[in-house]
Amino acid sequence: MVRLGVVPLEGLNYSGHEPRRLLYTARQHKIGVISVTAILRADTGSSERGVMMANPDAVNIMVLANDYSKIHAAAMLTAVAATYGKPIRIFVSMEALAAFHQNPAISSTIAQGPVAHKIMAVGGSTFIDLFRQAKELGDVTLYACSMVMDLYHWTLSDMVDIFDETLGVAGFLAMVEGETTFTL
Repeated sequence: MVRLGVVPLEGLNYSGHEPRRLLYTARQHKIGVISVTAILRADTGSSERGVMMANPDAVNIMVLANDYSKIHAAAMLTAVAATYGKPIRIFVSMEALAAFHQNPAISSTIAQGPVAHKIMAVGGSTFIDLFRQAKELGDVTLYACSMVMDLYHWTLSDMVDIFDETLGVAGFLAMVEGETTFTL
């Protein structure tokens, strides 16, 4: 039995599991974010698996704001970093996730300032286009926040087809621990 704080993890077999499976299991047992991160860092007793090593070249971006400019900036950073061959992980959550919905009634709720209007007026690349280009150029992975997806009963098929999978914030933070992470 492993104990983390006051949360008993009796019967929770985490040895050899990938972070996504761990987080699902943790949700079933109603374990909090801090406990899940501790589980991910715990010694699994396996010589084949261990703590993921931080990659100093990685670029990680958490996109949270319902703001076209911030989402577009994240897409531009992603595209540029991809041309340098850096591994990039993007986590889209909170109000920003709606901007990626296929239904225009949902995706159009994003705040648009003067720069966003100018980009659209001149026919510039949208943030969706930039993320797609970045994925073609390099090692780019986009995660949709599983909590927001669950809250709205959305699935990946409801979203624009650029996400690789859903992931919770604890899983993302555990994955990028020790690496540079930007929040927009």
